[in-house]
Amino acid sequence: MTSSQPQTGVTLQSASRPFYKRALAATSDFLRQLARRPLSLMGLLIVIGFIMMALFAPLIAPYAFDQISTGPRSSPPSIDNLFGTDRLGRDVFSRVVWGSREIIVIPGIATSISVLFGAALGMITGFYGGWIDEVISRASDSLLAIPAMVLALVMLATIGPSSVGIVIVIVLLYTPIITRVIRSATLNVRSLGYVEAARLRGESTFYIVTR
Repeated sequence: MTSSQPQTGVTLQSASRPFYKRALAATSDFLRQLARRPLSLMGLLIVIGFIMMALFAPLIAPYAFDQISTGPRSSPPSIDNLFGTDRLGRDVFSRVVWGSREIIVIPGIATSISVLFGAALGMITGFYGGWIDEVISRASDSLLAIPAMVLALVMLATIGPSSVGIVIVIVLLYTPIITRVIRSATLNVRSLGYVEAARLRGESTFYIVTR
């Protein structure tokens, strides 16, 4: 009985801290954990390298992505063409550098939308429950029941193979997963002491959920 009271006090204190302080503490903890894992650090550096390559593509790529060379086609790597040329005479290295923009931008936008929608739906279903939980949960289960490859092919065949279509497919695939994860976390937090204390103080639902 006595051991549970200090734990509740810590929870109340941590929950009352400003958001930016919690974010800084979480970031510093993440960096400390990352420093203990060299492979994870290496992976992060590779991702940062791809992002930098995408941002500075005009400075890195020696040619435009659609520029056709007057030299030999399908040539091997050389000083002028680091990755060689394709069958149309275009520089492969330049196309890889310019293509990294699409690889970074499209998944980044799609992931951001998925996290935003999934987190919002998960918190709504977990906090309110009832028929709202039933409707959103059943819709998420219906999307998760469809094989991902089948859903992607159907959506791309309907919308067309475009950047917007790819974003929509990724959002439909990952939003239900994030919704279920956030819903489970919300159900665990909803019954904690500081949530009940906020309700007794008369705090709004939006304030409680966003905290």
